[in-house]
Amino acid sequence: SEFDSEDDCFRMGINISYFDNKIKLYTPFDESDIIIASPLGLKLSNPNNNNEDSAAKNRKIYDFLSSIEILLVDFAEVFIYQNIEHLNEILSFLNKMPKNNQNIVSIDRINDNFIKGLSQNLRQSIFVSHFKSLDIDMIINEYCSNINGIVNITEDYQNQVEKIKHELSEKHSDVNANEYEIRFEFKMLIHLKGENPYDDKFNYFTKSIWNNLYESFDRHTLIFVASPFDFLRLKSFYKQYSKSVLFINEDSDKKDWQRNRLYFEQARFKFLLYSERGHFYKKINLRFAKNIFFYSLPEDPNIFTEIVNMIDPVHYRECIEKYEVPEKESEYQQFGSVIALVSPIEKYQIEKILGKIGNKIIKQKMEYYSC
Repeated sequence: SEFDSEDDCFRMGINISYFDNKIKLYTPFDESDIIIASPLGLKLSNPNNNNEDSAAKNRKIYDFLSSIEILLVDFAEVFIYQNIEHLNEILSFLNKMPKNNQNIVSIDRINDNFIKGLSQNLRQSIFVSHFKSLDIDMIINEYCSNINGIVNITEDYQNQVEKIKHELSEKHSDVNANEYEIRFEFKMLIHLKGENPYDDKFNYFTKSIWNNLYESFDRHTLIFVASPFDFLRLKSFYKQYSKSVLFINEDSDKKDWQRNRLYFEQARFKFLLYSERGHFYKKINLRFAKNIFFYSLPEDPNIFTEIVNMIDPVHYRECIEKYEVPEKESEYQQFGSVIALVSPIEKYQIEKILGKIGNKIIKQKMEYYSC
């Protein structure tokens, strides 16, 4: 059945008895034929973890993961919004030879090829994700090496910008197009070729972009950040150099984000710094956004659409009247605007958002794209 759950710490062992046609649930892992678990659930499965050194912990994990024949990572994209190091750690334990045989229930349960040390090259690994991710690709490349190779099945991505514009025109079919227009600009930072693209982008933004952004946009401007690390870095920068920015991320409690959303809607602050994880976990609807600046593009193309759909130029005028925003606001552009900075490491993101056009931008190394 369908239910809401954010539990990232679960585990269950399943034992299949072929002789008496029985299935036992919640069996010990070293007696199980199937294990259903989250990476964190596996890590915390040993109640004595706190009393053992790291070598002893690893030895136990190696034992019950030594003979895995099929690995299925379902909803792989969700790990991007959690601590992906838990997944990395568990996969590094798969198919290692046990340090001892104390936990082996029956030698007959072990595949002969696994005893020969061939298990890593024979394990079938299946990753199922709703979109491509560089993090998931890196994990597959590091931990999956089947002798039969790899099969990558992907679908062509829909152009999210065209989808948004079409839905907007359908929604406001009785209004002049100029009154509900949203303009999109993608700036490709192909000149950033340093060793650390995150440092390069931060330096470029703070030194070359922020002052212009501050002067150009007034009120109801959302700054979206994908990486939690970038969010904290920008938050520290704004607290030091600007008093006009509010903050919402996955760590914001309900009281804080409700207050900051209200202040944003009332135009008491010019900018709101908003994280992808914050949106993933809280699904906050910012009803009166007018300008959106993507410091980085989201991993999930659906989140891009959800964020941009917060802009409603027609409804925005109602916001001004409701909160009695000063008349000078009418001097600013009547359309909504979306601006995105795209670094060289965001090639997957631009493809997921612009589809075939995104591929063209990458191949031709375009510096600028607007629509």
